[in-house]
Amino acid sequence: MGIGKSSWYHYQHCTLKIREQEKEEKELKEKVIQIITENPGYGYRRIKPALKEVGIVINHKKLIPLLRKWGVLIQRSIKRKTASGIDKILSFLGSKVMAIKRLSKEECNQLGKIVYTDFTEILYHQGKAKLYLSPYLERVTKAVVGYAIGDGPTTVLTQEAFKKAVRRLVSWGVDVTRSYFHQDQGSAYKAYEYVRMIVIQTKANISYSRVGTPGDNPEMESFFGRLKDDWRNAFLQAETREEAIQLINKAILYYNTKRIHSNHQNKSPLQYLRELQKTKKR
Repeated sequence: MGIGKSSWYHYQHCTLKIREQEKEEKELKEKVIQIITENPGYGYRRIKPALKEVGIVINHKKLIPLLRKWGVLIQRSIKRKTASGIDKILSFLGSKVMAIKRLSKEECNQLGKIVYTDFTEILYHQGKAKLYLSPYLERVTKAVVGYAIGDGPTTVLTQEAFKKAVRRLVSWGVDVTRSYFHQDQGSAYKAYEYVRMIVIQTKANISYSRVGTPGDNPEMESFFGRLKDDWRNAFLQAETREEAIQLINKAILYYNTKRIHSNHQNKSPLQYLRELQKTKKR
């Protein structure tokens, strides 16, 4: 026939391999059809363990193309989150959401004019557990004027911290209706309850970082960096949740009352506050 011996054996080998593959696929298809018939809502994630129960182990990368080939792959619709009214407003405003950018240098240097906030994770128990810290940082003194600790970055947690911050600012003689509270566009900060608390109940101003721009809130990044550099090892050694919370309280008390800042003539935030209050009285 004019066919080379090696070509002939290669053809026979390939043909045999294809037949074996078709046989395996046929047996697999029968099992899959049986599973789907009994469980119509099963997708590949549930079909895979169901096949394993009958002794067939198959990788999802191989299973998905076969399901698609046989026309039995479930086409699930992806539910997309509907934009809230606040999301629409922020999207419409664009870069204008960063309201603190419109303040003059003189206004920025007024006590209590700008207050920053954000969430950070605090790892403890050798990194096996974590808590979330939500602090409010006053711009001029760099003092933490309010904070809350919880198990997640929730609206309730930041509302608790916000209330404490307002009480502290009022005790300093700050008119909070002229204050600007600045944060990123996390879901907790875009919740109706949180925005209502600032804008309607407190009658203060709200400011947001631009989307995907962490550099719009560098003060909080700096604070979190210093806090973790100083206390990371102590936090990790805490065995229980209560012990970790006590350490966080101790760390913030130390930061406010003892940790000196070069910008404050080597005074702590609260020492610098007292100096400002004395100057104001004079």
